[in-house]
Amino acid sequence: MRNIYHAALAVTLSASFVAIALGAADSVDAAAAWSGHQLAAGGRATVNGARSLGAKLESGAKWTADEVKKYVSDLGNEIESLGGGT
Repeated sequence: MRNIYHAALAVTLSASFVAIALGAADSVDAAAAWSGHQLAAGGRATVNGARSLGAKLESGAKWTADEVKKYVSDLGNEIESLGGGT
């Protein structure tokens, strides 16, 4: 029974990470467009990487928590950049 709960948790976490990765990438793109800013090459690479990670998660491919952490952090930095933060 415990294995069933672990499998259900893994599916739930994967779905959550897909939503975070894809949603955050879309939000960064939308924020840049709304504010009239163009994403720099690094920002575009971050958004594309997060979308690739979302697709990877959605397809059921192997992923690591470090991959998710990296893209969430990178997207956070991009959001700060768009907001004028340092």
